[in-house]
Amino acid sequence: MKVGPRVVVVVVVVVVVVVVVVVAKRKQKMKLVRNSAMALVSLCCMLGVPFTTASVINLEDEGSCSEPSWNVAECDGYFCDKTLSTMFLFMTHNSYATPDRVWAENQNFGEGDQFEAGIRGFNFDIYDIDGELSLDHTPNDEVWTPAPYIDSVNQILEKMEECKYRDEIVVVEFEVKKSGEGTHELAAEPWGDKVITNFNSSKPFSHYIAKGQRVLLLTNKNINIPSMGMYRRSDYVTQNEYEWSCEQNTPDFSYREGPKNDPNSAKMMNHFCSTFKFPDEMESGKMNDKYVILHNSRLFAKQREYGSFPNIVAVDFYDKGNIWPAQDLIRKGQQYVGDEFVDGTVCTIGTSCWKCQGEYSFWTSKSVMACGAESCLSEGTICAKTTTCNSCCSKTHKFWYSKSTTACGAEPCWDSSKTCGRWTSCNACCNTDDLKCPWWGFGFGCTCGE
Repeated sequence: MKVGPRVVVVVVVVVVVVVVVVVAKRKQKMKLVRNSAMALVSLCCMLGVPFTTASVINLEDEGSCSEPSWNVAECDGYFCDKTLSTMFLFMTHNSYATPDRVWAENQNFGEGDQFEAGIRGFNFDIYDIDGELSLDHTPNDEVWTPAPYIDSVNQILEKMEECKYRDEIVVVEFEVKKSGEGTHELAAEPWGDKVITNFNSSKPFSHYIAKGQRVLLLTNKNINIPSMGMYRRSDYVTQNEYEWSCEQNTPDFSYREGPKNDPNSAKMMNHFCSTFKFPDEMESGKMNDKYVILHNSRLFAKQREYGSFPNIVAVDFYDKGNIWPAQDLIRKGQQYVGDEFVDGTVCTIGTSCWKCQGEYSFWTSKSVMACGAESCLSEGTICAKTTTCNSCCSKTHKFWYSKSTTACGAEPCWDSSKTCGRWTSCNACCNTDDLKCPWWGFGFGCTCGE
């Protein structure tokens, strides 16, 4: 079959335009897409070949979008009007530590899947080995099963390129375990122009999103290079300790690092536990429950060093349990699910006690755990010596003859009108020296003396 010159020209133009379209779509330059398509239509009309833009590409397909938000007012997303201290996000602890890369994993899915699920915070242990950055998780600065750092970065960037995520912010936290010359430059470089430079924590993220800057890089090292977009974590994030054994009822809320009582700093609650120092997937499923997260967030806020609800919560195995209802509630400014137990409700540690409105404790009057703190027992309240009597307001208890049992406090002495039993209840008489014990009482039935 003989091919005419017009057909050859059209085929060449189509190929060129399609390539331009693909590249332009990835960069979200949709004006270039439209202009290229229109040029193709014009050329085809000149050549007498019927053609439409729809035959090249559907400009309104699912992956397309308008130009990036270069104007602050055009920013449309959760993070736009938020600052570092007012936004809320979940961060995965040891984000890269998945079954295919390490032998003791903290997560089940890679960073791309984590981002797709809703994770916006990533934690990486960095190892600089002769200028090549790797990720691993070891107790020292030696790598065991290193994974290329660039692979994790690319997984996140690929998702961030999608139009529906163009106004999303990502916080990346580095634990630099082994560094060399230029390690932090190497860590920042793969993120390209998405890195937030000259960061001001009091400004809303829309200020940076408008410039295409959407990745905040934080390091544990004493390094702060705003022009490069690398910031010392301890200047911006206040957090608790993270050594939490799953056997303990609550996380370790003791202060780890960061500005104290700074309204512009992020408050991060490390909320992942371990069993014998190893990540525990089953326990993570319990800790990632909305009641547990909110319960511990309220306790976190009571600590003097933090003074507010956490706005970053670091978790293991984010896919276990269900963290997202907690995110929805916290982002709405709510601190309770809404059906928590009132004080005095009996509960079980490790399960139902997480639903308490406040803390929970052992109630001696109930002989079980219950929500809240038990009120002290007033004078004369019957109690048991080794259990409930410990809750007496007076901190003392004695045998009360009028009750024939032990009760809080000391029993008031009996006056002369009170009948008593000699050698027993007569001991409660105010005057034990002048007992009236008539013969018909057989020496036992008496009346207290005057």
